[in-house]
Amino acid sequence: MSIVCFTLCDITRTGFTRKPRNIEEIQLRNQQRNFETFLQLIGMRAQPIEISMPLIQPSEFVEQYKFGGYFMGPVGFTYDVWSFSFESENISAYGNEHNPVGTLIEDFDNVPIITTLTENAKLNQKIYTNGNYCNTYFIYC
Repeated sequence: MSIVCFTLCDITRTGFTRKPRNIEEIQLRNQQRNFETFLQLIGMRAQPIEISMPLIQPSEFVEQYKFGGYFMGPVGFTYDVWSFSFESENISAYGNEHNPVGTLIEDFDNVPIITTLTENAKLNQKIYTNGNYCNTYFIYC
């Protein structure tokens, strides 16, 4: 079993970890920082394994996703959507009595994220996993 994360936050895994020297490198580093934030939050409960590279689906119609109402307007909006999956030897650590990904929802909600990278959704410099501004969610499959 694995967990898949869907987000409107730019979590492009660039592998750029050194001190940036110009504007292009700042963006590469910040994209990597966002991905590292996601991995650190996942790693608080259990060690993730088999982590896939984040894939970007450019300009996706979001009706097929479960983002908050703010992003799901009546007219067909398109946003870039990043997704990745991971497994864990202790996958139950990410669940609670109500939801198999319940602790992930709790841990990720309201965590700061770097915005104005390449994402085209208007984000509020935070990861939200609940409510009208939900920009990140998880499915257990």
